[in-house]
Amino acid sequence: MTRTKKILSLLMALAMLTGLLAVFATTVSAYDEYVNVSCDPITVGTDTSIYPKNFDVGSAQIKSMVRVSGELPPGMCGYYSNVSAFLSDTPTTPGYYTPSYDVTLSNGKVIRLNFYVLVIKSSAKERSETIYLDAMTYQSVYLLHREGIDDSVFTDLYYRAEIVDGNLPRGMKLIVGEADPPNVYGTPECAEQTTATIRTILYDGNVIEDTVKFIVNPVKTIKSDEKIYLEPGKTYDQYLNDKNTDQYRSVSITPGTLPPGMTWSSGEVDGPHVKGTPTKAGMYQTKFTITNFIGEVNEHTVTFVVSGKNPFTDVPSGEYYAESVGWAVNHDPVVTKGTSDTTFSPDDTCTRGQIVTFLWRALGEPEPSTKTNPFADVPATEYYYKAVLWAVENGVTNGVDPTHFGPDQGCTRGQVVTFMHRAFGLPEPNAAHTLFTDVKEDQYYFKPILWAVENGITNGTSPSTFEPNSTCTRGQIVTFLCRGMVPEPKEFPVNVLGDEFLIYVEDVFNVTDRGTVVTGRVTNGKVKTGDKVVVYSWDDSGNLLTIEAEVGGIEMFHKILDEAEKGDNVGLLLGDSSLKDQIQRGSAVVMAGSRLKPYTGNYVGTVYCDPKGRTSPMKQEHKFQYFVATTDVAGDFLDMNFSSFNDARNIYPGETREGVVIELSRPLLVYQGMEISIRAGGRTFGTFTVTGRQR
Repeated sequence: MTRTKKILSLLMALAMLTGLLAVFATTVSAYDEYVNVSCDPITVGTDTSIYPKNFDVGSAQIKSMVRVSGELPPGMCGYYSNVSAFLSDTPTTPGYYTPSYDVTLSNGKVIRLNFYVLVIKSSAKERSETIYLDAMTYQSVYLLHREGIDDSVFTDLYYRAEIVDGNLPRGMKLIVGEADPPNVYGTPECAEQTTATIRTILYDGNVIEDTVKFIVNPVKTIKSDEKIYLEPGKTYDQYLNDKNTDQYRSVSITPGTLPPGMTWSSGEVDGPHVKGTPTKAGMYQTKFTITNFIGEVNEHTVTFVVSGKNPFTDVPSGEYYAESVGWAVNHDPVVTKGTSDTTFSPDDTCTRGQIVTFLWRALGEPEPSTKTNPFADVPATEYYYKAVLWAVENGVTNGVDPTHFGPDQGCTRGQVVTFMHRAFGLPEPNAAHTLFTDVKEDQYYFKPILWAVENGITNGTSPSTFEPNSTCTRGQIVTFLCRGMVPEPKEFPVNVLGDEFLIYVEDVFNVTDRGTVVTGRVTNGKVKTGDKVVVYSWDDSGNLLTIEAEVGGIEMFHKILDEAEKGDNVGLLLGDSSLKDQIQRGSAVVMAGSRLKPYTGNYVGTVYCDPKGRTSPMKQEHKFQYFVATTDVAGDFLDMNFSSFNDARNIYPGETREGVVIELSRPLLVYQGMEISIRAGGRTFGTFTVTGRQR
């Protein structure tokens, strides 16, 4: 009995094991073939059906469809008909799903369908970035997906990236890997700017849209130059020889530097050219910045020489001074004429009187403010009279002694560059040393020579010598001046206060039995009773008046002072009562011999248009009042320093623009950094901060 039970139990266990093995065998290897089913990502909430593309049951029919592994996208189900098996309905949850179904046919064949379904969110995460590239250089850049976005949004698996709007730079491609974010790679073909919207889909159903601005920098910058010779009154249409052989992408020029009467234009194929009829002789230098479609930028400098025919038999066209002689005789005003109708005498020695006159004329013949001539050898009838007064007044040069200028003495190479250096405002040279063995650091012409060589005004007579004490010839002088003035300095230095005394007159009146009193706040420096002063004023026609006086007394709030200093509101007793009719509100009082001078030229500075005072732009054609220290004066915008890339003649509220040029209707004493209020209709709506002046 016991033995029979044991046998029965063993048989039952064997039967159970056989059944389990049969089930396992059916589950693992019951299908005859398989078909992988994939589709484009589907969006949450969108009713979708997914059919196998390569599924053919032939003459058989489908008997059953059973899911054997993997999860279905929530909201979707598996369906079948006699001839088709598919997934359908509306997915509700983003993610990546891989359900597998066994489809049994009427002929006993079993086909395994493996579905691969990515359900994505209905909205995308948006971000933007800028990527900088270099033209003609291979680069590979990943989009910075994680920057600024919650990390919980991401898995480390990327499904796909595609461009849905815009373009990549030419020569660049887009790729994405499962473990890496989208990657832009390749060699940009040219300098350009493009924008592309890149849509990235992740396996967890997230979608990112990157708006990427690509800025491709030029591969290189080249420099070139040329000279173009023109005659006044003739009409020209001439292309530049800019060495740029590819198509032209953009062209711009230094504003305001073409010869008067000439204009320029450019196209993609024909490149930049100038045309028109030059109206004024002279030399003009213009820088064209030319970008082509392969990324090259060419800074092309063009020197326009506008002059008539050369009348001088002793100035051959091949000589180094030939162009400079043409510039000098055609300059407005004329720098110098020939020694006769047919000779220039370029090898004759240039005198001190000639060089200060040439320099004075090259700078526009500025009127000297002083009428006092200390030099016995400079008669008022000589051509160099005003030039000498101007040169001494502006620190260009002094006499050879207190009462003699030496106008007929020869001028040396060292003196010439020193005179020019001083006239141009003592610009600091970049170099601190020189290779010239005859130029020592303790000599007055050391820095002027460094400056002259740096700016191409002159070189040494050999690599190691400058010969500063050799006399200068007429040909050399005009060459130095021409090289220093072309391009003509746009901005000359203006008064620098330092410790100089300055007060602007607020009011003027007579005190019985004492004389003329002027009142105002001391702007700078100090003044004492007994000091000799100069008052710069103007007459009814706006002409400059220079009035010499002595401070006979100082008073502040009914208190007599011996000295007044910066910030004090004082009255200065200046002399007899006749001065009252010559001194105006806004006149400037300085020490006798002061470096501070009024100017008759135009002023360069920075304009700020205050949005609190003005809601519309300031236009170049507008007329304004300028409040200078204590007085209003009429003036005009001459140059708003615009280019072809900004709004030409407007300065908008809140905008600050440098390099603006204004013209005032009468000579005034202004100084570096002085703020001049811009007014109209009794309201202040901007400021002009002085940085320099034009001749």
